[in-house]
Amino acid sequence: MLAAPAARWVALRIKTQALLVAARYDESLAVLEIADSFVIDEQEKACVRFWQAVALERMGRPDDALRRVDDALSRSPSDSDAAVIHLVRARLLIARSEYQHALDDVRAIKPELLPEEVRASAQWWEQHLVEVLTGVPPDAAPGTAPRPEYDPRRCSLRQRELAKHAALTAAGQKVALSTLQRLRRRYELEGVWSLVDRRYGLARRGGAGGRVDSRVVEATRQAIAEETSRSTGTVARLRRRA
Repeated sequence: MLAAPAARWVALRIKTQALLVAARYDESLAVLEIADSFVIDEQEKACVRFWQAVALERMGRPDDALRRVDDALSRSPSDSDAAVIHLVRARLLIARSEYQHALDDVRAIKPELLPEEVRASAQWWEQHLVEVLTGVPPDAAPGTAPRPEYDPRRCSLRQRELAKHAALTAAGQKVALSTLQRLRRRYELEGVWSLVDRRYGLARRGGAGGRVDSRVVEATRQAIAEETSRSTGTVARLRRRA
């Protein structure tokens, strides 16, 4: 008996991730073509398009990847999936030097839906940069006095930047002073969105379908072991066996 469509898509999605980890991009596209033939739900279809974009970008076809990402967004993905898809779209646009459009994508994301590690990184930087700019971190209680080294009434911006750089270095955070200054300037112009890692994307998170981590590396061995042992496999055989 055939598995339910939803269960089949989950299995094919795992197989797709495994093939991507193994750099077998043509085969991953073949698996996704199978999924595309039976997935009906629009949100799941958005996931299929997203993973097609992953494979196409890895194959050096960014324009085709961008078209798949646009198609994914047009299918009303869930908020959590849309957050990752927008981040990937922003990265593709940055590669085309379309910075304003990339910024629009980043701003379209609800902050609470950003992947945890991306949100945590942006919030960590915001804490430090706000202290440099105003003297106190953003979560300080009203009336909190600045620490002397960050007090704008006593220290210039340059001095406050140097103090923050020294504090981060002492805490074991290897951050160049020029990086801190660049992020501070961007934060003044764009707010917390400027601190979102816009390079974030496919290698660090599966997004619309899960995280590519050590578990998927292990799944690589399981999902493609039989094909590997039978030679390199073929797209046609993958279609038959999926």
